[in-house]
Amino acid sequence: MRALPMFLVGLVGSTNADGVEPSAGVSIPVPRDVQEVVFRKELAAASNKYAYCLSVDDRDPELQVIKAVQRKDILIVAASDCVAASDTLRGSYLKSNHQQAMIVLIGPYKPVDDSTGSLKVETYQGGLDASGGTLLLRRTPDGWVAESSGYRWES
Repeated sequence: MRALPMFLVGLVGSTNADGVEPSAGVSIPVPRDVQEVVFRKELAAASNKYAYCLSVDDRDPELQVIKAVQRKDILIVAASDCVAASDTLRGSYLKSNHQQAMIVLIGPYKPVDDSTGSLKVETYQGGLDASGGTLLLRRTPDGWVAESSGYRWES
């Protein structure tokens, strides 16, 4: 498992105001179909100002996931193709051409049962340009649906 940069360590494992994780339970690897639904939701309002660097459970997602969520108007790559930087002036960037980048981290996934669960989602550009929260997921006959839990933070 790839370690997170030190400035992101405090972002992962966030708790609510009572000091309790929004979803208690056992974590499992994020299922591929859940990854695709969540990345599509997070990238829905994406701007071509950034390259988007995806990470699942602190690892690069499978290439099939990146291909499934790819869009023509923005560049979407694996997190290992990017540098997560805390520099407030420059921020995170793509290794290949130094384009500004937004890091999108998902995981861990905590199932409640076979058709519901929760998932942490965090985005990071640089300095205090970060946000995150917990999504509630439920399986419908048409596939997974990701909804906000109301637990969200921004810096």
